[in-house]
Amino acid sequence: MRGIALAAGLSLALAAGAALAQSKDGAAPAGPNVTAPARYATLDLQAGFLPDPREVQVQAGGELDAAVLGADCVGWIDATRADVTLNYRAGNFPLFISAESRADTTLVIRAPDGSWLCNDDFQGLNPGIVIQRPASGEYRIWVGTFSQGRPEPATLRISEVLPTGQGGGGGPNTQAPARYATVSLRAGFMPDPHEIRVEAGGELDAGAARLGQGCVGWIDATRPDVTLNYTAGNFPLIFLVESREDTTLVILGPDGRWLCNDDFQGLNPGIVIQRPASGEYRIWVGTFSRGRPQPAVLRITEIMPRR
Repeated sequence: MRGIALAAGLSLALAAGAALAQSKDGAAPAGPNVTAPARYATLDLQAGFLPDPREVQVQAGGELDAAVLGADCVGWIDATRADVTLNYRAGNFPLFISAESRADTTLVIRAPDGSWLCNDDFQGLNPGIVIQRPASGEYRIWVGTFSQGRPEPATLRISEVLPTGQGGGGGPNTQAPARYATVSLRAGFMPDPHEIRVEAGGELDAGAARLGQGCVGWIDATRPDVTLNYTAGNFPLIFLVESREDTTLVILGPDGRWLCNDDFQGLNPGIVIQRPASGEYRIWVGTFSRGRPQPAVLRITEIMPRR
């Protein structure tokens, strides 16, 4: 089943009065109601809360296609109200919101700043969203079903303990499928450069994650942006990013080492590997400052750039 990564900072101007607006034939709501009381629970939690996790039993699903909220949002959710409302007072902990079910479920969250955070498959078919630096305020949470149909029992979990190996423990998920592309290239590949359009940024601070020297910026915690399967030859391997914004580059090489760069050509990052190894390169394009995702082009080339 198709996995959708976390989409942080996708702001949508959904006014409360328009949240349940319908088409002229009354068939399809334009978006979920973001003001009605929660269907199952309203929680007031402060950083350091116990017990952790806090669990709420819900019925996942609904009649609204979450895709109306943005390209990264999938599944069917309740149009009339959120399943759970969390009033959260932030401190020095991350916030991890997840769901567990025997069915294929999805997760949709409206953050205090009005942005929509969505995920499909974080751990198997169970969704999860990691917010490394959560804001205080109201989080409205929907648990959806990937396919339209009857409601499915699910457990919503709210925690400040990150899962190991899944973007937890301060690092990104290095095992999940790439968000934008998986590419197989052999030395001497044409055309050169190979280009992939991405949305730079995410909710994980690469510097705080201590991935390695020079690692900075905000990247996707749930999966790499691009995975490159490379067969080496007699050429160097160069990764370049171009964007109107200040971006960064984070790469996990075949040998398990992290390679990072901030400013290689102006504010655009780049990494040159003079003697690349064959194997898998997992690539993240980050934003230097925390914020909404930014359009960028990742270029993979064997031609040394002029600096």
